[in-house]
Amino acid sequence: MMLEMLFLLKHNLLKYNYVNFDAAHWKRAGTKMTNFVSGKNSPTIAITDDSAPTKSALETI
Repeated sequence: MMLEMLFLLKHNLLKYNYVNFDAAHWKRAGTKMTNFVSGKNSPTIAITDDSAPTKSALETI
């Protein structure tokens, strides 16, 4: 079993923040992500991938 973790910590989040992933990674079974968003100013975190057909965010939090 491979354990992969992404930890994103940004102070003073402004309007938009993007996390870009390798599309092939998300095709594996059991792939999941946990996001913790805290603070103020209603930041937006957009999760995108690197595939050519994807022109918009996979998910926006």
